[in-house]
Amino acid sequence: MEYIDRLQSQFNNTFEFYYDEYGREKEIIDNFNQQYYSYSYKNNQLQTIEKISTKNNKLKEKREFEYDNKNKIKTVYVWVLNQDSIYALNNDIHFTYSNTGRLTETQTYHSNSSFKEIYTWQNSDIVEIKEYNNNKLWSVTTLKYDNKPNFKTNSAFFDQYYDHLNLNAHNLIYWEVDNLERNAIIDYYCNPCQYDIFYNGNNLPVQIIQPRHIINIKYEKF
Repeated sequence: MEYIDRLQSQFNNTFEFYYDEYGREKEIIDNFNQQYYSYSYKNNQLQTIEKISTKNNKLKEKREFEYDNKNKIKTVYVWVLNQDSIYALNNDIHFTYSNTGRLTETQTYHSNSSFKEIYTWQNSDIVEIKEYNNNKLWSVTTLKYDNKPNFKTNSAFFDQYYDHLNLNAHNLIYWEVDNLERNAIIDYYCNPCQYDIFYNGNNLPVQIIQPRHIINIKYEKF
């Protein structure tokens, strides 16, 4: 994945993705930030993601995954290296599902705050996400899809752990974020912020257009 900043070329970045023999993500190298992400699995379930510095090979962050009796992610624990060089629990993310197994809510707890996302479904796709900060409505995201099967479905080459976009039946082609609070604004050059995704003939995403950035995605066969 090649990241191109339209305004400041010095922020150009390239991510390198590596996979294990089962086609699962094993490592992602972030050259610009001098770090990489290492994935570990057990019983075909993602267990940990570690963010490690490439400068000194020091662990910067660790995510641990806990599953329910239906093999769905129940909780994600995020550990970070604090100012005292001690690994401390920074936040924990809880997942709630409907009786049919659809993700309906995620709740993230920090030491003095909480964030919540509520998901609305239509025709097997998430069409709206409401984000709350300490129970105050923070932003509303609306999403649109094409009529093709979600490229991430049954594909081991894309992250399958808790990205809500993995859950949709169809390909996401557009989303818009309406930030209701100034502190929630992702990019002060836009509000609402609009995003487009384009796909190739193999139903794989090749470009994501953001308000001030473009992400170009390239694929290689090994």
